[in-house]
Amino acid sequence: MGGGASSNKVGKDSSIDLGQNIVHGNSNGMKNNGNQQKNKKLVPKSLIPSPFKKHLKPKTLMKAAILNEPKAPFLIKNIEILPLREREVLVKMKAAGICQRDWEVANGSKSCTFPVLCGHEGSGMVEAVGEGVIDFRPGDMVTLSCVSSCHRCFYCVRGRPRLCHSNVEADPTSPETYQVTPIRYRTEEELPVSQFLGIGCFAEKVVVPAANCVLMPEHLPPMIAALMGCAIPTGIGSVLNTAKVEAGSSVAVFGCGVLGMATIIGAKLAGASCIIAVEKTQASAERANEFGATQALVWREEDRHQTLKSIRDATEGRGADYAFETIGSPTMQELALEAIRPGGMLVLTGTAATETVTSLPTGLLARQQKTVVGSCDGFCIPSKDFPFYAELCTKKQIDLLKLVTKTYTLEDLNEAFNDLMEGRLTHGIVMLNVPTNT
Repeated sequence: MGGGASSNKVGKDSSIDLGQNIVHGNSNGMKNNGNQQKNKKLVPKSLIPSPFKKHLKPKTLMKAAILNEPKAPFLIKNIEILPLREREVLVKMKAAGICQRDWEVANGSKSCTFPVLCGHEGSGMVEAVGEGVIDFRPGDMVTLSCVSSCHRCFYCVRGRPRLCHSNVEADPTSPETYQVTPIRYRTEEELPVSQFLGIGCFAEKVVVPAANCVLMPEHLPPMIAALMGCAIPTGIGSVLNTAKVEAGSSVAVFGCGVLGMATIIGAKLAGASCIIAVEKTQASAERANEFGATQALVWREEDRHQTLKSIRDATEGRGADYAFETIGSPTMQELALEAIRPGGMLVLTGTAATETVTSLPTGLLARQQKTVVGSCDGFCIPSKDFPFYAELCTKKQIDLLKLVTKTYTLEDLNEAFNDLMEGRLTHGIVMLNVPTNT
């Protein structure tokens, strides 16, 4: 891969500048003079005569799962990787997580520019680097992060890189936010392919800015390294960074998918003495005990008051010091607010459709001095937090492999999301570029 930039304007009518880009193309072997430059013509690729075509570089293709439109299946296609630009990295993917946020693009609840390459939680091996990249070299194991940082703006210098202008999800409802990402791929029909959250790792390879890569220990299993990209920092980080839960606190976690389980792991790391898991299914509630929950409750709408009573009974009648809502359900958020004590904190980490509205009693919030805070990606600083979580895994202080219910191939991606939405997964991982036995 070269380090030069390529135009963002790609499409079926992409042209080659014969007067400038192919300077040795005329039969007389003459170079272009000033007049020729002034009168140069753009010729569509389809009309380039065969003597000129031999000067074109061969395309670099890879297999990827593409969404052509919302509410459509993922399609496995060959797409072209455009040349690396300055400060970009080419990563050969090893593992990519199945996450609710990608499903929100697939089902149309989150805006995006199509066709799009989804997948934002992944890990792989650096294959090549563009000009100006000094922190990575081929062979490095990296986790991809959708949280990048300019290190200079108002938010970055205050330790809040998720709010940095460099992140493409500044306004997820606006397709324009995805257009700030340079086009790095195109389809066989020469349509530009966008990258969800600037990553797009449901593919054999991915091109991302070096700022979106975090170096991982080479011995760390790719599945664990992938989890570092979203689920783990969002869950554990919401406890350690956002809420800053103190040892001996009581914590209620609403929702026991991978984000809820990661939150329970974080509460245990923080030294919480009472960790209550609240789920709609018996199986998920019971599995929460494996990750550190001290009590598991099965919640149903008709049992709302019983659920609240059970939480208060476990917390000396006060309610939980902290509650974490990990689903993005207005009903669950309202229940979680009731479940915390006066002076307690509710942390909202579950993603919901942008137009979702939750009814919160502001008078009660004021009188009981309750705090409600949103937490996206666990207020994480990837360069600091990802290696910290990796070290906890290496020292066996946390076991993240237990979070992975099932692995898939890229061709199984539609099945994987179906399993996720049917509640059959805590977390699924797509394994990529796995050597086959011959």
